[in-house]
Parts: sequence; structure tokens; C-alpha cells
Amino acid sequence: MGINDYGEIVGSSGICSTFNTNLLINLQGVHALLWQNGKVVDLGNLGGKTGQAQGNLAFAINNQGHVVGMSDLQGDTTFHAFLWTKATRMQDLGTLPGDVDSGAIAINDHGVVDGLSIDAKGNARAVVRHNSVPTDLNTLVQANPPLYLLTGCSVNSSGEITGLGATSTGEVHTYLAVPKRDDESGVVGLQ
Repeated sequence: MGINDYGEIVGSSGICSTFNTNLLINLQGVHALLWQNGKVVDLGNLGGKTGQAQGNLAFAINNQGHVVGMSDLQGDTTFHAFLWTKATRMQDLGTLPGDVDSGAIAINDHGVVDGLSIDAKGNARAVVRHNSVPTDLNTLVQANPPLYLLTGCSVNSSGEITGLGATSTGEVHTYLAVPKRDDESGVVGLQ
């Protein structure tokens, strides 16, 4: 699913399943994995063992070896975004307030993570996690934006985020969110 500049690869192993149009895979991920120096490292899980909710999947790795993805929680009925580092192992990144599921899809070399948070009805919203603080990306865009941001799919070293959003009529489009910066705190909004 992802590779960094050092050839470290992340992904998942598990059971073949019906093609998942959201994740673009036909795998029920049971183990989130890191391939490093010719060896496979099982990254663990957040309590889920079977991959029934969304699975245990690693999506991206940055050049510091930090991995993000999603893991089923105990009982395999819900899933949360995770951040894995060699020092801290797998950490649950939780959801935005009021939501039940989440996934981390990308991480840059500064540790900015993007992905999505999902409510109990299945409605998604794009999330960016900067300095360990998760924020609904929709709250950072200009007034009356043309898209409701559903998910963040990639983030570069400049903090620019690409992802998927929907128009008021439900059409899905890609977007580019460009950070607006100030002199003191870094990212304060999006242009």
C-alpha cells in the first residue's frame, strides 16, 4: 500500500474477499505489516483480530518509519485510525467527536496525518492531524466551499492535502487543500 524513500513497505496480509471499492483491494486485512530490511514486522492491532469491520491495514509510511492505517477494535465491529512508531508501537488516533470509525491514509515527514472520520450513519469527513490535534478539514476551508471534503488521501512535505469531496448534488471530485500559514503557529487554515 505504501513505500518510503528507504524502500520500507507497508500493507496487510489476510483473507481474499470481495473487491472493496472504498479501499480498492480485495483483501480482508488481518495483519497490518511493515517489510523492512528483508523481514516482515506485524504491527499489531487495536484489539480486532478477524478484519471483519474494515480490517487491520497499513496505508502509508514516512521517511522516519512512522506508519499510519486503520485497525479494527475489540469485537471487530468498528475501526480506528492508528499511528505506529518503533518507540510507541500502535497508537489509537480515535475519531472526531461524535463519530465511531476512522482511518489514517497518509503521513508526511513532519508527522502530519490525513484520512477520514465516519459517523454512525456512515457519513465521512476529511481529517488532518497536526501536532497531535485532529481537525475536521471542512472547518479550515473558506466560507461556502464548492465541495464537502470526505477524505484526505495524501499529504506532502509542504502540508498540501489531496482527497475526495462531494458537491451539493453528490458528485465526487478530487481536491487540493493548500495550507495558509502565519508566522507563529504554522497551519491556521486553508486557501
